Amino acid sequence: MNRPAYPFSHDAPNLTFDFDSISDHKIIHKRIEYMPTGVYDVYNLALGDVQENGEIDDSIVSDNNDRDLVLATVIQTLLLFFQHYPKRAVYIEGNDDRRTRLYRAAISRELDNARDLFDIYGVYENSNFERFTPNRPYIAFLIRLKV
Repeated sequence: MNRPAYPFSHDAPNLTFDFDSISDHKIIHKRIEYMPTGVYDVYNLALGDVQENGEIDDSIVSDNNDRDLVLATVIQTLLLFFQHYPKRAVYIEGNDDRRTRLYRAAISRELDNARDLFDIYGVYENSNFERFTPNRPYIAFLIRLKV
């Protein structure tokens, strides 16, 4: 969780974070949003490219060769979100199998450091939760700050 990340700006309630993904070929404006799910104190994390109309497109494959920087930036925003909302949980689900595997790999890589700060759960297709275990076929993840 101490990996280099992109600098980002954020709104006052710390629910929207903007940053630029930078490569030798292009700069892509990205946004991370934490949005209420309708389940009490559970927020969905959305990550995507900002379109001209200001909307997020989370289905684009940017392929800007900076995956680790982008994921480190997501983790930094997650830490800031939990500083302001320690009793909330964050739900993360990829919009396809590839992105879900990417999130699982990132969580697995950071698991030793993250266990001290977070309770992390994997979600199965039948909506059952279990403590996160690397290499399990989860469809989503739920993260809570340890209190």
